[in-house]
Amino acid sequence: MPFALNRSFDPAADLSVRIVGMHETMPPGMIERPGTGDLMAIVFVDAAHVRTPAGDLPVSGNSIVVWDKGWPHCYGNISRRWTHQWLHFAGKKANALLKDKGVALGTPAAIKDIVQADATFMLLYREISTRTRPDARMLASLLENFFSVQYRPDEQGSAHIPEWVIRARWNIETHSAKPLTLASLALDAGYSVPHLSSAFRKAFGVSPISYLLESRLRKAEMLLANRDLRTHEVAAATGFTNIHYFYRAFKNRFGAGPREYRQRILTDAPSAKKHGVGIRS
Repeated sequence: MPFALNRSFDPAADLSVRIVGMHETMPPGMIERPGTGDLMAIVFVDAAHVRTPAGDLPVSGNSIVVWDKGWPHCYGNISRRWTHQWLHFAGKKANALLKDKGVALGTPAAIKDIVQADATFMLLYREISTRTRPDARMLASLLENFFSVQYRPDEQGSAHIPEWVIRARWNIETHSAKPLTLASLALDAGYSVPHLSSAFRKAFGVSPISYLLESRLRKAEMLLANRDLRTHEVAAATGFTNIHYFYRAFKNRFGAGPREYRQRILTDAPSAKKHGVGIRS
């Protein structure tokens, strides 16, 4: 699971992101850590359990929980593997922002827009991991927009995403390096291919296969920041069995081939360690 640490983090700023983690899958069990001097937000892709001053609470998949400064961090799932994304942030206006957006600290809330949540974490990770000095205003804007979208009031008649569709998305994110097909995704979900395709597109705005391709490309983009991996190794690690297709798909998505893109992002990022980019076990 990749994470990126902002070396330019300024807790005295109005709003600043310190660290962001992408799609971390954990073995069954609970995480128990002491509180920190910043706030923490976790997006739970899978069902979990959290302990906060608000109580011992179950968390359904596709939910978010925010911890205040100093609160102990206790969360997990003792019965099965679980995936989450997380970030630490702080600033003079951080708590005021959360209050303004209606965020109830320590209380689970349903994610309103999964695509926007994923995009936010991806953009935060990219900015922090590829820039010597990440744009503080951009990070603050992404964070503010994230809470604005995810905590906005429901509109009357708004659709609820079924749990099995959320699980299908989790299956793609977790196993994107494997040879997934529409038929295998439908079989795992327990629904027909047409029903899966229709429900998935309604929930996320794209087909399951398009989402799979995007997931692979996003992960390939992150891995290209690792100088120790060759381009064909990045392709293989992200599920591309045809190197020529990988090159075409990557160029269509990012406007440059993998090698050119790597040179571009590493020009401003001399070393991964300098940026606090790594894999957390």
